[in-house]
Amino acid sequence: MTRFPPNPHDMLRFDWEAVEGVRISAVLAYETPAEPGEDAGAPGQWEKIAFVLDGEAVVASVDFDTDQLFVERLPFDPKPALWVPLPALAYAVDRPLGWAWEVRNYRGYLDGFILAFEADGDVSAALAPRCMLLGIASRIEVLKIG
Repeated sequence: MTRFPPNPHDMLRFDWEAVEGVRISAVLAYETPAEPGEDAGAPGQWEKIAFVLDGEAVVASVDFDTDQLFVERLPFDPKPALWVPLPALAYAVDRPLGWAWEVRNYRGYLDGFILAFEADGDVSAALAPRCMLLGIASRIEVLKIG
């Protein structure tokens, strides 16, 4: 059971059951524009990823110092210039959120987050991991499972 209020070191900053079963309307990625001479990050790696629901979003972001991920439920109004559709997770659009798992590496960092999605009314699919968000080098990489 999740503690509330959450510990500031917890990855998941809200009660997941509040969004489990809610249909995703879009999956967007955010990248701060690089300053001249600054590394913009590798293609396919992002600063934040938002699973947009109805007027809010589940937003995964990465801590630049530790590569740990933090997942929050936030009011959401994307600024079109910075939030872009994320093709790697296009299959999640119009599917309800399923279960979620926090991943801790052997050094104790919470740098992975796994998600499941319902599929065409198949509630059992909501229990099967479908993607992993992984904090690597101050960015989030998307890995498809299955």
